[in-house]
Amino acid sequence: MTSKRALQLFFLLMAVYGAVVGYCVSHNTTPSNPVEFLFTAASAVLIYLWYYFDAAEQKYKRTAVLGGAVIALSLIAIPYYLARSRPEGQKVKAILRFLGVGVLSLAVVCIAALPFVLLGEGA
Repeated sequence: MTSKRALQLFFLLMAVYGAVVGYCVSHNTTPSNPVEFLFTAASAVLIYLWYYFDAAEQKYKRTAVLGGAVIALSLIAIPYYLARSRPEGQKVKAILRFLGVGVLSLAVVCIAALPFVLLGEGA
C-alpha cells in the first residue's frame, strides 16, 4: 500500500459515510452510535496509514508520540508532520494541500449524501 492508496480509501470511506448520513436524513433519523464509531475508527486508521506510508516515502523517522497524535489530534499533528517532513520550499504547499484534502473530504460527504436527501424530500 502507498500513501496515495490510503488517501483514496479515505475518500471512498467519506463517500460511503455521506451516503449513510444522507440515507438517515432522508428517513428522519441519525446513524446509530456503532455506525458512527465504525466510521470514526476506520477514518482514524486510514489517516494513520497515510501518515505511516507517507513518512516512509519521505524517509522521515516516525515516532510513537507523533503517530498517536496523528490519530488523536489530526488537525494539529498532520500540519506539524508536514512542516517537519517536507524539504524547504515545499512546507507551505504541503500544508495548503492538507487543507484542500480536508475541504475535498467534506465535499465528498455532501455530494454522496445529496441524492438521498433529495429523494427523501419527495417522500
